[in-house]
Amino acid sequence: MLNTTMPLPIVVCYTTNFVVPAATTLLSIIESADPNTTYHIISLVEAPLSPSIEQGIKGLDRRGIVSEWTFIYMSGRVPSAYFGSFSIGSLYRILIPELLPEYDTALYLDCDIIVQNDLSKLFSIDLGENLLGGVRETLIGANIDHFKSLELNDPTWYINSGFLLMNLKEMRRVNFSKQMMDLLQTERAKSFVFPDQDAYNILGHGKIISLPPYYNSIRTFYPSIYKDAFLKLYTNDDWKAVHRHGNVHYTSAKPWKGYAIQFDKWWDYYIHLPESLKQQMEVSKKAHKLYNIWKTPIVGQIFQGLLKAKDTLTTLLKKK
Repeated sequence: MLNTTMPLPIVVCYTTNFVVPAATTLLSIIESADPNTTYHIISLVEAPLSPSIEQGIKGLDRRGIVSEWTFIYMSGRVPSAYFGSFSIGSLYRILIPELLPEYDTALYLDCDIIVQNDLSKLFSIDLGENLLGGVRETLIGANIDHFKSLELNDPTWYINSGFLLMNLKEMRRVNFSKQMMDLLQTERAKSFVFPDQDAYNILGHGKIISLPPYYNSIRTFYPSIYKDAFLKLYTNDDWKAVHRHGNVHYTSAKPWKGYAIQFDKWWDYYIHLPESLKQQMEVSKKAHKLYNIWKTPIVGQIFQGLLKAKDTLTTLLKKK
């Protein structure tokens, strides 16, 4: 439940070569917050950031939303046996319950998400003895066989782990971090398509609360061709909410590299980063030009109209 005496903990994990996407995500979190919301932003990074980068990140808060910034340096905290098989960020995320003993609940986000909603309401959710709150993925294509291969009692309860409301108190009680690490070292884990995400779903199955899909709007929530699959889990109002104000999760193509669904939302925030942060990563010049065209009143509208027409045509052809 929400504790109004403490700032709300938001956790992100990133490496030094991912500072720009992380900063863009953080800026969107801050700019989308209700003015009465107060966050504690916790960054799990592999090594100390330079003073200029750290100051640049702290400087993103021009609204006074963040009452505290914490940078936790993770070097040496994860056994070397796990490196090579899993991403650094995913390993750091597993340790969140132990890293934040002062909190009973925390919200974790991947750094390829653009937030378009205030996140404070999530902390009012009573998780009870549930471990996690997450957005369920739709059963599409190869996902169907994959979800079933995990032997979940109900494969429609497979969540995307890029946006997790974590019941840290309960996770500590059941020693969830150790369970995760142990599972990822088994022979079974070698068959996981999305290693830590699959592990979260296996160990958390039956103790997960479903969050509205606009909190973690993955790529397959946007094209009309996938709407029928979406409506098997969610409502038409949910579909509209995703398209109007969903937190965009770039689970496939990345907008800083080229065109991606809802790519303009990412650039809307990137262009407002301080130069000291922009210099930390080279973004695609072609993608930047495309964004400028996208924002041009007449040409951009024509371009967007063509993409919508293509989406509609694809859906119609599928139904024939």
